Amino acid sequence: MSEDRQHAHELIDSLPEAQLSALVGLLETIVDPVNAALRNAPVDDEPETEQDEDAAAEVREGYAAIKRGEYTDIDGDDALKAHLGANRDRAKKELAASKREPRVRT
Repeated sequence: MSEDRQHAHELIDSLPEAQLSALVGLLETIVDPVNAALRNAPVDDEPETEQDEDAAAEVREGYAAIKRGEYTDIDGDDALKAHLGANRDRAKKELAASKREPRVRT
């Protein structure tokens, strides 16, 4: 175990019980900031619209079809593939650019 890890364990062990929950919250935020943000997000208290209900029903039906093994392409599937492909191509270009020798301006 590294010295830093060992020291962290010693510090945690020396904390009073009352301070442990605050530390746990901090560590959870550091380890998984997205989950922490979702956990701390305000509750959506806006009333559902008919459009929201229709979208939720479509998602539930699509999920049920997947579970039954009856998945078929859904609207937007081609758009999703195009989006992912474009991002993959952009990422490849950015990676290649980062490996080039930096240009020095004079």
